[in-house]
Amino acid sequence: MPRFWNSLIPGLLLLAGGAHTVIASDHVPAPAKSVTVAIPTSLAAAAPPPAVLGSDSHPPASQTTRAVQIGRTGSVTARATAVMAAPRKTALAQRIRAFLEQPRFKDAMWGVDVEDLRNGRTLYAHNARKLFILASNTKLFTASLALAKLGPNYRMDTSLYATARPSGDGVLRGDLLLYGRGDPSLGRRIEGYSSADWAQRLAEALVTQGIRSIHGNLIVDDTYFQGPPITPGWEAEDLQSAFAPSPTALNVQGNVFHLTVSRHGHRCCKVTATPAAAGIHIINLTRQDADNGGNGLGIYRPPGTHRVYVYDHLRAGIRNRKFLLSVPDPALMAGKLLRAAIVSKGIRLHGTVRAVHWPETDPLLSNPHLRRVARITSPPLRILVHHMLKQSDNLYAQLLLLQVGVQTAQTGLCSDRPRRPVNSNEWGLCAMRAFLRHIGIPASEANFDEGSGLSRKDVVAPAAMVSLLDWVRKQPFATVFDKALPVAGVDGTLQWRMRGSAAMDNLHAKTGTLAYAYTLAGYVTDASGRTLAFSLMLNNYLRHMDSQGIPVDPRPTQDLDALADMLADARSIPAAPSVQTFQRQEVGVTTTSVKPVPVGLNPAAISPDPGESGSPLRTQINNLCLPHHLRHVAGPASFYSARQLPRVVHGDLRVPGNDYCDTPPGPAEHCRQRSSYPVLRRPGARPATGGKHPG
Repeated sequence: MPRFWNSLIPGLLLLAGGAHTVIASDHVPAPAKSVTVAIPTSLAAAAPPPAVLGSDSHPPASQTTRAVQIGRTGSVTARATAVMAAPRKTALAQRIRAFLEQPRFKDAMWGVDVEDLRNGRTLYAHNARKLFILASNTKLFTASLALAKLGPNYRMDTSLYATARPSGDGVLRGDLLLYGRGDPSLGRRIEGYSSADWAQRLAEALVTQGIRSIHGNLIVDDTYFQGPPITPGWEAEDLQSAFAPSPTALNVQGNVFHLTVSRHGHRCCKVTATPAAAGIHIINLTRQDADNGGNGLGIYRPPGTHRVYVYDHLRAGIRNRKFLLSVPDPALMAGKLLRAAIVSKGIRLHGTVRAVHWPETDPLLSNPHLRRVARITSPPLRILVHHMLKQSDNLYAQLLLLQVGVQTAQTGLCSDRPRRPVNSNEWGLCAMRAFLRHIGIPASEANFDEGSGLSRKDVVAPAAMVSLLDWVRKQPFATVFDKALPVAGVDGTLQWRMRGSAAMDNLHAKTGTLAYAYTLAGYVTDASGRTLAFSLMLNNYLRHMDSQGIPVDPRPTQDLDALADMLADARSIPAAPSVQTFQRQEVGVTTTSVKPVPVGLNPAAISPDPGESGSPLRTQINNLCLPHHLRHVAGPASFYSARQLPRVVHGDLRVPGNDYCDTPPGPAEHCRQRSSYPVLRRPGARPATGGKHPG
């Protein structure tokens, strides 16, 4: 068969046969000899609506790829010989590609997937099916699973039981049992709900029942969740930090305590821990200021112990420092707080406070005389999810996965593994895998180790993330989910980001940050009014350092924000007045589809948007990448805001953060109060810089 027909026939079959088309690409193969063929519009229109409008790569001609994720528009096949649009169709793709190809990203890996939710078309894809560490974007999957499995109005009880009834003289001859069921909000104020006075309320219930004296013990039980308190994949050095507290069935006050280091007169230093119920044993190894400045203050709590070592010194001119650290035994702290409240009501407790942890079993749970005295009910799940996503709270996220695990274990069904799960985390992951199958995400594109994103074993492909976002929009809890996402420049972990850009008060997205891994995923409305679902992932990125080893701008979060602003400022491209040109370079054919102008439509009204083609502002690569608010700024083009954001100097602090300190502007003091934690280092070691940002 002549070479001409070898190249032409596949093109005709592709246009008429219903194959999924890639109608724009920012990867152009080597030029090939081509001919021009006119194709009637009726044939060109036969292709289905879903299309990939931008992609960085195509498989070999002999292979196929799923251009649109199952669960979004179904299984669709695209060949490397797909039809590609004229260059002006790829303005957004060109801008994104120019950004990703900066030399400083040469050793890093970007993953991008952007979908138009109106029609399921993929507007841009880059490494969309490769696995990335997604950090706190994991919480999007956990929130969706919990809302789907438990429902937005699901609540959790923390109950106080007694093993006997009080006698006529007000004496309770038996034990009290405080039993937790995983409420992450106990002792906290969130979203208009408060249980800060939980202990006083339970103690008052004892008074109401006429109890004046208790001849027994106060037992605190957190065995509702099966499994060890250390979550799989969480790094040992994180476990003393407030962003990684132990998720147990009996949580209180966020499972954290306050540590204050202050000068005692002119001497260093006095160290205190509050509340005292945390049971912290302080070992004070601080000393006077060193002449050479030294390394500053160091704090260390060996995992699983109540000992906290404080060493070295406060730097000159600093009167005190305050830190937020994780509690080693949250259930025991809850018991001691309840005991203090009971005593404050004039009730005598003659026994002790004792905690029961997994794998122990509590004999009181099978006591036939056990009766409930009172309970504290959590806010509804929709409020917990709202707090979790806005503030990127790791404790809440893992507890919701464990909660789903308990419910799944009660069914006894986990069919995708040869061995039954042995703890609540495994049961939760079983439910997660079933959930992913239900919404059409293949196992090869998502794998989880826990529910918060602190584990580097949590990996997901950008296409899978967008599939989830698309699926959620069709669920009854879609509004709950959307309102829980941080809003750019307004609240949550995006409060100080993207201000003054097209994304501000528009983009709703979840942040994610670990060392060398940065993500952003959510929804944004572009300049044409299209609602886009997107996933941006940057892995293996080592920030540039100055001569002192301090990271320099731009921050990775600024890189994510620059891409997000491109999406917010993107415009859909109208068709040409009467002719659309598609280049088929891989098979050497250029086809022209003749499209008549609809009756009653002025052809002049279909002219291209000057911002997308022909504008001097778009002729230079750098200007193609300008954020919305810098389009008309004279001078060298920049991907970033011309406004210089104030740098927060962390000194000897590690900033694991929830994206607050990572993304000023914002008062430095606000940043330190929200998310600054002490560095974990040995005496004499150099202070850490950069740190970890699990937000």
